[in-house]
Amino acid sequence: MHSPKPVVLACELFSCFLTPRSDNKGMAKPKLKTYTISDGKMVLTLEQAEEGGFVVSSPTDPELMTQAETIEEAFEMARDAAKALQKSRVDILRKVREMQAAS
Repeated sequence: MHSPKPVVLACELFSCFLTPRSDNKGMAKPKLKTYTISDGKMVLTLEQAEEGGFVVSSPTDPELMTQAETIEEAFEMARDAAKALQKSRVDILRKVREMQAAS
């Protein structure tokens, strides 16, 4: 099944980094751009990474963090990360309930 292409909802929400970062020589590094995008099912924040590609996060789930080279890969990696987070949360909840039942 072919998924719809992501739509950029808002570009350059902010120039990124409230204070300029500097390298060892004290020269400010160029500001990196941040984008908020959606494919209609998931909203992601993409921050350009210094080494290329994007650091991917979600405004709806602060624990979701991953990296990607393209927008398509960002959605794929974010979905995988969301599934792993969900499984982890279910496992933790199960262990807490088992501990409560044992008390």
